[in-house]
Amino acid sequence: MNKNIRNLNLEEILFFDIETVRRNKVLDVNSKEFELYSWSIRDKTLGYVPPFNEVVKHYENNGALKPEFNKIVVISVGYIKDNTLYYKAITGTQKEIITEFYKVVTSTGFSVCGHNIKGFDIPITRIKAFEEGLDLSIIPDRIMDSGKKPWDLDKSIIDTMDIIKGTYFYSMSLDAACMLKGIESSKDDISGAYVSQVYYQEGVDRIATYCNKDVIATARLFCSLQGKDDFISEFIDKGLEVLKEKQVVSVLDHIISSGELSSKNVKGLVNFTIENKLDKKEVFLIVKAALSNSGKVLEEDIAELESELGLKVDYSLIECVAKKGNLGKVELDKLLKKYGKSSKKDKKAVIDLVEQYLTTFGKINQSRAANSLKMLKEKL
Repeated sequence: MNKNIRNLNLEEILFFDIETVRRNKVLDVNSKEFELYSWSIRDKTLGYVPPFNEVVKHYENNGALKPEFNKIVVISVGYIKDNTLYYKAITGTQKEIITEFYKVVTSTGFSVCGHNIKGFDIPITRIKAFEEGLDLSIIPDRIMDSGKKPWDLDKSIIDTMDIIKGTYFYSMSLDAACMLKGIESSKDDISGAYVSQVYYQEGVDRIATYCNKDVIATARLFCSLQGKDDFISEFIDKGLEVLKEKQVVSVLDHIISSGELSSKNVKGLVNFTIENKLDKKEVFLIVKAALSNSGKVLEEDIAELESELGLKVDYSLIECVAKKGNLGKVELDKLLKKYGKSSKKDKKAVIDLVEQYLTTFGKINQSRAANSLKMLKEKL
C-alpha cells in the first residue's frame, strides 16, 4: 500500500464514524420535504416522479444518506495508545454531537481517519453544522472540505476506502474491506440500511454500539494497512468510564448535600456501587475526602462504609489474579491459605472481586478458571 501510510504515527490519529438516520420517522406527504425528496428521485430522463407511496418507502430506506433529508444521531471517536484502542460514542442532540466532535478534533490536533469520510462523514458533518446554525469557524481548517480539492486533504484526512481501492472505479464498503483481511465485521447486529428503523423503534443506544464497532473495525483495518494486523490487543470504552464518573458524582452530591453519612446513605451507596460496577476503593476515598471537613461525619460511619464495601480485606493476593489475568491452582492455594479463617463478609468480598476480575478478562467461562472459582467458593 501507500508508503506514506506506513510512516504515520498510530498515536496521532483520531478514528471516527458518524451514523445518520432519516430526518423524520414518517415523511409527511404535504410537506416541503416530501416535495423535494420526490423530485430528487425522479427519472432524470423522463422527468417521471414516483407515486407518493413509493416516495415514502424510498425515503424510509434511503433518506439517511442525503444531508437534506437526514440527521446525525451518533459520532464515535477512538484513538490508540500503546496497544490499546480507547473509544467512545458521542450522543445527544445533533447540535451537541457536532459541537463535541469538533472540540475533540481541535483539542487532539490529530489527523482523522475513517472509511469513506471524504465522501460522506466529513461533508455531512459540516453541512449539518451549517443547518444547526453553528459558527463554522469551529471546524478545524485541516478537515474543512469546502472550497478544497480531495487531494488537498490527504495529509490530515486518512480515508481507508481511498487507500484500499486506489484507482479502482467502484467504492468498497467497510464490511467488504474488513472481509478481505479477516477482521470482525461491525455489521454482526445491524447494517446501515436498518439504522433508521432501529433508531425510531428503539432509540440511540444500539446505534451507538454499532457506531463504536465501526470505529474499532476501521482502526484495525488501518493497522493492517501499516502491516500491523494484531497491533491492538485491548479495547476500552471511554464512554462507560465517563458515565461511571458521572454516577459517582451524583451519589456524592446527595451525601454532601445532607452533610452526613448515615447508615441509610451507606447502604444506598454500597448498593449503587455494586449495581454500577464502580471501583469500591475509589468511591470510598472520594466520599471520605469529600466529607473530611464536615462536623457531622462520625468515624464509625466511615468504618461502616469501609466494611460494607469490603475494603478491610487485604487485596494484595487478589492482585496476582489481575496481573496473571486468570485463576490457576497457585493463586487458588494462596487465596485459601490467606483468607481461610476470615469472616464470612470478607470471604464473600474476596470471591466477588475474583469473579469480577475473571469476567473482565473474559476467562469466566474457561474451564480452568471456572473450576478454580467453583473450588474457591466451596472451600473458602
